[in-house]
Amino acid sequence: MSGARLLAWRGRREDQHVSCDELVARVSVQHPLADAGLIRTAHAGAVRWHQGQVWRSGAPVLTH
Repeated sequence: MSGARLLAWRGRREDQHVSCDELVARVSVQHPLADAGLIRTAHAGAVRWHQGQVWRSGAPVLTH
């Protein structure tokens, strides 16, 4: 991922959540053959595993 793209991801406010569809769309731009089903499964697992977790700052762990 280029530095500009990495900064775009970091530029998102901590309390904003990237939807699974948006994540799949962003990955597909750089990796058109990416397995969208695998990305959705991983995202669902991350949501389940990190539900209710917050950083010391109070920001949610899962923001994308």
